[in-house]
Amino acid sequence: MTSVSKPLPGQASDGKWEEAVTREALEKFGRSKNFTFHRYPDTRSGSRGKDVHMIAAQPSDFLVSFLRIVGDEAHVAHSFHVESKATTKGKLTHKTLRQYGMLKKWWWAGVEPIVLVHRLEPDDWVVLRSYRLFPGQDPFTFNEDPAPKSFDFDGLYPYPSAEAALRDVFNIKELK
Repeated sequence: MTSVSKPLPGQASDGKWEEAVTREALEKFGRSKNFTFHRYPDTRSGSRGKDVHMIAAQPSDFLVSFLRIVGDEAHVAHSFHVESKATTKGKLTHKTLRQYGMLKKWWWAGVEPIVLVHRLEPDDWVVLRSYRLFPGQDPFTFNEDPAPKSFDFDGLYPYPSAEAALRDVFNIKELK
């Protein structure tokens, strides 16, 4: 279990607990030989302190890749950028998702964005996928439409944990 404390109900979160439990789930999935992930450096914490070492902005918290074996021979590779967020509101604001432009650019290159949101009240998780992040767009049109001001959670399935949400998104039961 993570050493970072879970935010209390009604308390704002800095996102560290959400990142920690997301990492725990990815580490668990990473025991499979065809699943791997990388934690990008945190640009905020890397730029603090007396000896400032600037780290370029990263597209997300994690890069995830895995190979799905279909039948006896077919292999399908999947890559995702996973960003963990927390909110006390019924939506996530564009201001909160600073990586929006970079996630969109990587989506155009074939990396699926996943924004995993811990809603502190009612203490569940929802997943924003590309169709919610970039409504009405597809990765082949390279549409430069401006980002929505916010992303609502209407109609999104609530998950009890980050692990449950990622299991569903990645269809983990098929990993070996």
